[in-house]
Amino acid sequence: CENDNFVYCPDNDEGAMYYSPNNDGGDVYRVRGDIFSKLSQSNNKVAQTIGWPTGHEKYAAQSGFWTEGRFQFFADGQIYHTTNPSTKTYFVPKFIADYHNNHGGTFGKFGFPQSDPYDHDGELTQDFEGTRIIKNGLGNVTHSPVWHKKVGDNLNFLIIELDKNLGRRACFKSYLDLKNVKFGDKDAHGNLIKQ
Repeated sequence: CENDNFVYCPDNDEGAMYYSPNNDGGDVYRVRGDIFSKLSQSNNKVAQTIGWPTGHEKYAAQSGFWTEGRFQFFADGQIYHTTNPSTKTYFVPKFIADYHNNHGGTFGKFGFPQSDPYDHDGELTQDFEGTRIIKNGLGNVTHSPVWHKKVGDNLNFLIIELDKNLGRRACFKSYLDLKNVKFGDKDAHGNLIKQ
C-alpha cells in the first residue's frame, strides 16, 4: 500500500509490484486498489488479456461527461477506474485502447469506458460514455453512437458528431424507455425503434 505507515495497510488497498526487465536493468511498477482487483479478476483472465504494467497509475483527464478517474498502461491494454460521479473499473484491450487514445482518450468525445469488452454478434465491442467501439471480424476498429439514459428521468439521448473538425455535435432526445430495446427492434408499425 502507499502511505507513511509501513506496518498497516487498509484492507481495500491490496496491490502488487511487477518487475519488467529491459536493457537498463528493468523497471518496477505498482498495481493497487481497484485497478489491482480488476487485473486479478476472473482467475487472472484480465491479466492474461492485457499483460503486465508498463507504467504507474495516473490521473485521467476529466471527460466531457464530467467523469473523473485514473488509468494505468499495460503491455496489451489499459485499465480505467472512475472516481466521480461513481466508482467503476473496466479494462480495455490494446486495439480498442489505441483507437480510444487516437480520438483524445478520456478528454476526447468518447470519454471513459462503461463496460468491459464483450462479444456482440461476433464482434468484440466495448461501450464508452460517448460511443461504442467495435472490432469486426476483419480486424477493423470503428465506433458507433450509443443511447444514453439521463438518471432519474425517462429521457434517452443520442449524441452524434456532425463535423469532427469543428467539434459540432447533435443531440437527439427520445422519451421512449429504451432499456429493453435492442438495435434493429421495430414498433407495431414496422418502424425501427433503435438503430
